[in-house]
Amino acid sequence: MPTLFSRPFLLVYAGSLALSFFLNIYIFRPDEAFAVSLSGWLASGSLLACFFVLCCKCRWAGFVLLPLIALVTATVYYVFKVFGVYIDYNIIASMMETNTGEMSPYCTWTNVLLVAGTLILPIAAVHYGHKYLNPHLQWKHVLCAAGMFTVFLLGFLPALHSSRLPSEYAKYYAGSAYWPFVDLRTNYKRVKEYIKKGGRQFYEIMNLPSMAELPSQCRLSEEDELTIVFHQGESVRADHLQINGYARPTTPLLAQRSKNLISFPNCHSFGLVTRVSVIGLWTDAETLDRRPRHASFLDVFSKHGYETAAVLPKEESIHDFPLEIMLSKVHKKNYVKTPSHKPEHVFEPTVRRVRQTDEGMPGKRKFLVFYDSGVHPFFRSRPANKRFLPDDFPRENPLKNLDAAVNAYDNNLLEIDWEIDAILQSLESKNAVFIHMSDHGVALGEEGKFGQGNSTEPVKKPAFFIWMTDEYIRRNPGIFQNLKANASLPVSHDYLLHTILSLGRIESSIQKRELDLTRETAQPFSPPPDAAILMKEQKNSF
Repeated sequence: MPTLFSRPFLLVYAGSLALSFFLNIYIFRPDEAFAVSLSGWLASGSLLACFFVLCCKCRWAGFVLLPLIALVTATVYYVFKVFGVYIDYNIIASMMETNTGEMSPYCTWTNVLLVAGTLILPIAAVHYGHKYLNPHLQWKHVLCAAGMFTVFLLGFLPALHSSRLPSEYAKYYAGSAYWPFVDLRTNYKRVKEYIKKGGRQFYEIMNLPSMAELPSQCRLSEEDELTIVFHQGESVRADHLQINGYARPTTPLLAQRSKNLISFPNCHSFGLVTRVSVIGLWTDAETLDRRPRHASFLDVFSKHGYETAAVLPKEESIHDFPLEIMLSKVHKKNYVKTPSHKPEHVFEPTVRRVRQTDEGMPGKRKFLVFYDSGVHPFFRSRPANKRFLPDDFPRENPLKNLDAAVNAYDNNLLEIDWEIDAILQSLESKNAVFIHMSDHGVALGEEGKFGQGNSTEPVKKPAFFIWMTDEYIRRNPGIFQNLKANASLPVSHDYLLHTILSLGRIESSIQKRELDLTRETAQPFSPPPDAAILMKEQKNSF
């Protein structure tokens, strides 16, 4: 027995238990039974000890496998600590589809050193473990650690079965005893699933029948001019807008336009990330009936003589590819050009591109959509435009300094306020209407979470408002009055299709009067009883 529990083996075992205690994110969580955490911790520590002893004896296998496991574990740990969420299919998809613009905020020296350390330290551990510990470790130590894992696992499974864990956590806790291998296995399955299903999902939405095939008519005469600008926002939460009653002046320029502006502060998102929300924004998919039956409503506008155009961020990857599919049939697609000098405002290049695109559209009827980075974490604003300070927070863990993170978010909203106001200035003399609808909101510490992709209330409640020129209101007083009357209703992304067609003076058989906010017959939205539908269906991109 003394040789079985030798000092080198006890050192390896104690180190493995310590790593499991500090890095296993599935144990000792709120609402979890202590017995589940305790047995899960002891089982996962034993499993890690078994694996490390194997790496010491078979070092070349350890040189390959241990850094891989360490990198996957570190990524899962980082995502949980920064954003307060577990990695799921959608996060894997976002990682696969990301671009350099979204990656750059994470490329800090701290993170670079952490990645380097995550790769180097396991290799060093295997090297020195083989050199100094291997002579004192035998195959019976592998069997001993495996036996202890089995014993603790037998205690873990009944404890998990008898505990009453929330369903959203239970599936993660179920694998806590197999940490860190559970992360390697599940994320491999998610990547495999993304590769297998992603192409099919993109194919499905690319081959939806056109909405223009349905019966429709336009109430505009041949001589009528009308410009519709649709701004698909990014991560703008409704409750942080001054125009919705937020205490801070985050939209002072829009507030000055309140006479012509109608905001819907109680809007519910179709999804919790962009790649899902755009399906609900652009098609006839609805929050409960989630599968789209027709392609983008842009087809209907094109059918009735509208010149269509889109202004998008620089084309770098397939990020938000569903949006690219939704906009694939626009007559003109322009990308924002990187300026040669640092602009005074973050979205100055976007404003310039939108104005250039508008001026270059020859038709009397125009539909222009633009999409930008909005307030996608992490937040951006120019030093001269900052109003709320301090706004410097640790990107490695924004939850540590939420006050500064909120300041940074609100400063970014000031940049968007300037952007929208600059575009509205170019529309003032026209018969025009401007619609802003964000894809989703963002969590700023609510329920211990940060960013998007989680089911906190702020993520589910995106910004939605409509602004009209005096000329549009003069020609359509009934529409304006009905929108104002419906502003207090709870609404959702479901309403956009039916409302935007009416704003363009188009009537289609696809429209539902109860979802058309320009009508007196509009009905309030009833949120789904189980918010999990917003997450569950992301697996199918719908």
